[in-house]
Amino acid sequence: ELYFKPDDEKFPKMIGRVAFTSHDDPLTEPIATFTFSTKKKGMLQALSFCNIHGLWEGEKRLE
Repeated sequence: ELYFKPDDEKFPKMIGRVAFTSHDDPLTEPIATFTFSTKKKGMLQALSFCNIHGLWEGEKRLE
C-alpha cells in the first residue's frame, strides 16, 4: 500500500494498493508503479505485510 500524508493534514490518503498472489514460480516481477500529482509537501509512506517477516515500511519526503 502507498499513502501520502500532506504536511498540513492530520491523516494520510491512500494512493493505491497492489497484491502479488503467486506463491509458486513467479510469472511476473513483484514491481508496482503508482502515479499521482500534488502541489503539497509531505511524506510518501509505503507499507507491505509479510506473514513471515512482518510489516515492512518505507518513507520518502516530497518537497
